Amino acid sequence: MTTRANAGIFKPCHRADLSHTTNHALHHALFASSDSKTFKTAVKDPKWIHAMRRKLDALHQNNTRSLVPRPVNRNVVGLKWVFRTKYHYDGAIDRHKARLVAHGFSQISGLDFAHTFSPVVKSSTIRIVISLAVINSRKLHQLEVNNAFLHGHLNECVHMEQPLGFVHPGFPNHVCKNLLFGELNYFIGLEITYTANRLFLNQSKHAKDIFARAQMLDGKLAPTPLATNTSFTTSGEPFPDPSHYRSIVGSLQYLTITRADLSYVVNQVILHYQEVKHILRYLKGNLTFGLTFSKPSHTSLLGYSDADWGLVVSKLVGPPIWLLFFLEGNLVSWGTKKQLTVSRFSCESEYLAMANTAIKIVWITHLLRELHALPPDHPTILCDNRSALFLT
Repeated sequence: MTTRANAGIFKPCHRADLSHTTNHALHHALFASSDSKTFKTAVKDPKWIHAMRRKLDALHQNNTRSLVPRPVNRNVVGLKWVFRTKYHYDGAIDRHKARLVAHGFSQISGLDFAHTFSPVVKSSTIRIVISLAVINSRKLHQLEVNNAFLHGHLNECVHMEQPLGFVHPGFPNHVCKNLLFGELNYFIGLEITYTANRLFLNQSKHAKDIFARAQMLDGKLAPTPLATNTSFTTSGEPFPDPSHYRSIVGSLQYLTITRADLSYVVNQVILHYQEVKHILRYLKGNLTFGLTFSKPSHTSLLGYSDADWGLVVSKLVGPPIWLLFFLEGNLVSWGTKKQLTVSRFSCESEYLAMANTAIKIVWITHLLRELHALPPDHPTILCDNRSALFLT
């Protein structure tokens, strides 16, 4: 077996210098946090003890566990405590939260579970709902269900060790039966600004967090998301810290929830850290960009399609297609993707882009129908290629 050290793979610890921004909320969010890394350090802090007790009380109140004798022919899953400090959008501390997470890697497929599924809401669905709220002059309210994952049901019988530090003194060898565990997903918070008949979505705080982790708080600005003379190649020295690179690119993907101008370039820099730095320089100069939702002057669902048949940056990137969707004047969905089939003419490429647009419009139409918010007018697809229009 070859370990990471034997293969020469190391993960250096990068620390951003934010000493000159001590009054900024981001500084407190990154450095003033007292998150405990281990259970031994957490039990020395009253706030984490309170958080752990609050978690166990929730498990007890929802009847999600019971102590039973240790089974002989069943797998008993281990666990660990995870501690996180939750923050408001401005960096102020919201609360201290303790989670019990299971060692899911010790479970065996087919024996301990049959199927797994993690529901994650589409960002376009969120934008559509927000747009409908603005169009119909509805107020938006934030709702959080504490320990929401405890309200589910497991079809399989799961046995788990007792939580560290809270072993029942009368039954130290018992295990927990039917304990639900693990939160399903995490969604990046959006900064929402209200004005007269308008709503603005922005993720500037998340962008500042990326600058700090990438150590690019200071640097030159870039006027465009992608350099005009970009040439993607597979040659060159490999990046020394792949996990750090994946972390930055993943954070940029979250930014595309409100930044359509980053959608294409973020998906093209999978292997090129220099272009990631260019995106960050562009982002720093346009930090306040976002999405604006307003009341419409007309009611319609529009889809724009386009394709660049002649653009081939390299073998890594095929001819791209662009999709834009407007619900009653508000941009609710967009996408860029590599064309999956080979087109011999620009007409074919444009026609395929229109087909992808039609597929997306059908999905949006079904969603609006379920929400009882389908516009009275038929959806419209716009294309700038006359030959492709004749083919339709």
